[in-house]
Amino acid sequence: MSKRKSKQTPEHSLIANIVLGKFSYFIADHRPNGVSFVDDEAIIDLETTIEEINPNNPDHHGARLECSLVCSKRYNIDPCCPDGSSLAPN
Repeated sequence: MSKRKSKQTPEHSLIANIVLGKFSYFIADHRPNGVSFVDDEAIIDLETTIEEINPNNPDHHGARLECSLVCSKRYNIDPCCPDGSSLAPN
């Protein structure tokens, strides 16, 4: 039985010029009946144009590209400290 060579996916790369960046931050304290928690969220929105792309694709050179980076976390408020001074990651 002969060994089959696995097809490797070619490496792709892209370089973009950032035209505009927007940043936002959100935090909310929720205290419904039961467990209380805090939501923490940061968002970065980038508007860019493609400068280089590999494998080469002339149709995309100079095209607009939007990218959003989001990070969020929820923290439970420790019931032993009702003032919220002790937060535990959820």
